[in-house]
Amino acid sequence: MGPRTASLDDGRSIDNYGLVNSDLRPEKYITPGNIIGVGTAAAVIGTVTGVTTGATAGSATITMGAGALVANDAIFLLSGGAIGAGSSEFTGIRNALSSTTGTSTYAGLARNTVGWTPQFGSVSEALSLSRMELSYLRAREYGQSGDRYAIFMNTTLYKKYGDLLQSMRRVVEPSLLGGWTGLEFAAGAGRVGVFLDYDVPDGEVIVLNLDSWLICQVGDLDWLEDPNQGAMLRLSNKISYQATMVWFANLLCLTPAANGRETQKTG
Repeated sequence: MGPRTASLDDGRSIDNYGLVNSDLRPEKYITPGNIIGVGTAAAVIGTVTGVTTGATAGSATITMGAGALVANDAIFLLSGGAIGAGSSEFTGIRNALSSTTGTSTYAGLARNTVGWTPQFGSVSEALSLSRMELSYLRAREYGQSGDRYAIFMNTTLYKKYGDLLQSMRRVVEPSLLGGWTGLEFAAGAGRVGVFLDYDVPDGEVIVLNLDSWLICQVGDLDWLEDPNQGAMLRLSNKISYQATMVWFANLLCLTPAANGRETQKTG
């Protein structure tokens, strides 16, 4: 499967490029027993009955309910009640650091507001130190002195960055040692940690200003009803009981321009 740029029928999910380096596989997130919704507002509901892996692409067997499926339908993981398609999870980094510009909004504010458009790149190319430097330096302009930065990437790009540093090494060690113990990045403003994250979208480099993010919450993660006060509910036709835990919160970026996101980078 090559890169995909087709638009899903749900406009909340954009900048999708499919398998770039084959680091992120859909079968990692779809497992037997999942209840999924397909199409706008999860018009068709189904249950995953089996998942297989393959050399280039995996597959899932799904028992679908009534309704028609069309190309580019969005797929949602649903709760047991099969409701809340796309609204029960944090909007996250992809929403804050998207390709939207101009009058498109994030958190109710137009992207053409100063500091509200992230450093975003979508050129399909091999990862280079120059590209990382450019994204980082542009993001630094909108950060404050002393802000903490971190860079995240998946397996192929993490290895590629390490290989780039190995080829640039100028210090000869008295003993031979392959690989590296840790990766860092610097471009004139202190050292930045580079971290391997298996959930980073395939082919992406995420440059985060950690001081520009907040978790906004109504309350702490807690039980909807206290299980110790007899709030355990028996499931219909079962001897099993359940209790519901909730966290009404979201992730908010205070300065998207102080962050960077590079997509479609290959190793």
